[in-house]
Amino acid sequence: MHIPKTGGNCVLATLKDAPVLATGHGSVQRSIDRMAKPLRQAGLNWDKVYKFSFIRNPWDRMVSWYYHSCSADRQDWEPEQHYEHFRDWICYKGLRGLVTTTPKLALTLYNGILVPDFVGQYEHMERDLAHVADELSITPAVIALSNPGKNRPAWARDFKPFYDRRCDSIIVATADWEIATFRYSRDDEPTPAPVERPLVRPA
Repeated sequence: MHIPKTGGNCVLATLKDAPVLATGHGSVQRSIDRMAKPLRQAGLNWDKVYKFSFIRNPWDRMVSWYYHSCSADRQDWEPEQHYEHFRDWICYKGLRGLVTTTPKLALTLYNGILVPDFVGQYEHMERDLAHVADELSITPAVIALSNPGKNRPAWARDFKPFYDRRCDSIIVATADWEIATFRYSRDDEPTPAPVERPLVRPA
């Protein structure tokens, strides 16, 4: 169950020898609807297949999305120009994408029940993708981790300087579910263990 900018290409490249179907982006119901036909053709149903997803620190994910969405002609800008442009972008174009592709919308039902059997973390991709491969009874030759965003400069891997107070509040307000569930913050590592059903919803 794919959430944008969470290593989808890495997942598919690593699991290329397994019958993996990617749901695309959107709500749980959209994923179910999109998968209904190919699953039926394969003689399977939604309830029986192994469902998994990956999430990512929302502050980092939005910077990644920014460089994915904006053209590469800004590579010669000074860092402060990138920061200023990102802050304008997230308040307008980026905010719309953030609201419509939240992990909470993509992974939980209306009552907060987590749909995937397993949710791995982008920050622990090698560990968690190996777990998925084991669940699928395959042994990938290599975890395909070498797919960094081609338009994101190396110095921009540190996402913290991109945020001012206003932009930080946008992430806190729209990404409250994954922040609480996976203990994300601008500074801390996520929870050390991946999340599997049943998920105890944060208070």
